[in-house]
Amino acid sequence: MKKIIFLVVCLSLVLLYSCATVKVGAPRGQNIKLMPPTNAQPVVVQKKVWYVLWGLVPLSSNSTADMVKDENLKEMSCQTYFGFTDFLLCDVLGLSILSFYTRTVVIRGQ
Repeated sequence: MKKIIFLVVCLSLVLLYSCATVKVGAPRGQNIKLMPPTNAQPVVVQKKVWYVLWGLVPLSSNSTADMVKDENLKEMSCQTYFGFTDFLLCDVLGLSILSFYTRTVVIRGQ
């Protein structure tokens, strides 16, 4: 019975993955045109953003302005996703039970 309760609690914690946000913006003093996501543009920055409390509080910078401040982009697109490596880190290693959560952010542009 204890194993079933533990399993239900662990599975219900997975449902808390909805709070993570990424702030999309340009660095101060730069005008960057926001483009729709496309694979035709080269990847400029790819970064993992770490969160605690299942996405409620960011541990690392979650702003695209901080990620691209030295890139001198004129146009960019931003995509966030929960990828396979995020799954390995959070679910397989058990970090999600400890409330840690990651999202991968990919910024493409020129």
